[in-house]
Amino acid sequence: MNIIFSIMSWISMLMFWTIGLSIMVSSFENLRIGYQSRKWVVTQALVNNHRVNSYNTGTRDNEIRRYSYIVIYTYVVDGIKYTSEGVGEGRFAKGGFATAAEAEAATSQLYPVGQVLNVFYNPKKHDESVSSKGLGWNSWNLLAVLIGFGVFSFSTGVLLEFILSVFGLDGKNLLKLMTNFFVVLPITILLALCYFGLEIIWSAISDIRRKPIASTLTQFAIGCLFLVISINFMVQIISEPLGLLVIGSKPDSGCYRPDFGQKKWLPISCPPPRNRDAGL
Repeated sequence: MNIIFSIMSWISMLMFWTIGLSIMVSSFENLRIGYQSRKWVVTQALVNNHRVNSYNTGTRDNEIRRYSYIVIYTYVVDGIKYTSEGVGEGRFAKGGFATAAEAEAATSQLYPVGQVLNVFYNPKKHDESVSSKGLGWNSWNLLAVLIGFGVFSFSTGVLLEFILSVFGLDGKNLLKLMTNFFVVLPITILLALCYFGLEIIWSAISDIRRKPIASTLTQFAIGCLFLVISINFMVQIISEPLGLLVIGSKPDSGCYRPDFGQKKWLPISCPPPRNRDAGL
């Protein structure tokens, strides 16, 4: 019975791991497209069709069927015709309709076949286009990244603890590290900053021939600054929890930092206590 319970628990955590990873990847992809589309090129597109989808909202006991539409359009770049409905969140789309007929009527009224629209296409990959360019900082995307990383981190900790226990190793410190909110949340934000730092650096390198050298160097420096600051803060945040995982418990009194090479805690000078009356 214990074996069956362990297998079911492992399968459940594996499902959570997959869900967390998929949420995180899709949200980062939407943010990536939004950021890169700032430099995409405007062109005119022609509405040639639309698609109506259904989805469920509400609770399991009280599911409500709703409908949404997505506009399909065509545009021409360098003599080649492309058909698209947009990528990421850059689509001519809307949901929340009670019936499919309502969604059909709305899209026919707002985006009739033959209507001309302005869209923005990727100059490096012409089949990618969006209805509006720019990041937009969709709060749901940022929240999804945090939720996805939290679920991914928690399930990874549980799975690794289970795997370590199979080999007779103690994985409790690892689980504490992966489920510590004050570690997971800042690491998620700093990973996002690292990502945008790399995007800025890559953008500067890609545009080096089309921009003045001063502008390119400034952009490159900003990207490096994002990257260095993010990595520095990440190292500071995870060094102690990682030391507890790799080295073990540190002494109760005094201040210490982990030395991963010697696998021991090295004593350091403690910061002076704050004097609450200093400003009086």
